[in-house]
Amino acid sequence: MTFNIEAQRGVANMFNAAQRTSLTPGQTVQYGDGWKAFVLAPAYAAGFWQVENVYDDNGSFAIVAEEDLEPAELDADELYICGLAGDRPDWLDINLVERS
Repeated sequence: MTFNIEAQRGVANMFNAAQRTSLTPGQTVQYGDGWKAFVLAPAYAAGFWQVENVYDDNGSFAIVAEEDLEPAELDADELYICGLAGDRPDWLDINLVERS
């Protein structure tokens, strides 16, 4: 999954709007020009597949999965980050921190 800057701005705007309403994991939210179902959680939430990070004025949030996301659709780095692949890709330049 790849999200461009415009898409990330749309998600950030969605989070800003969520400050006035309740936003819960599994909720269907407006994304760009259409409707798309996302499972959303703060980036620190445990138990979700963290696929992509977005940021708004209130901090870091994660797009953790699309409603129909299957492990086969994840890139090698996303599989590793989600804990679905045991081997870290050689080119992956991130430091993962275990959260309890």
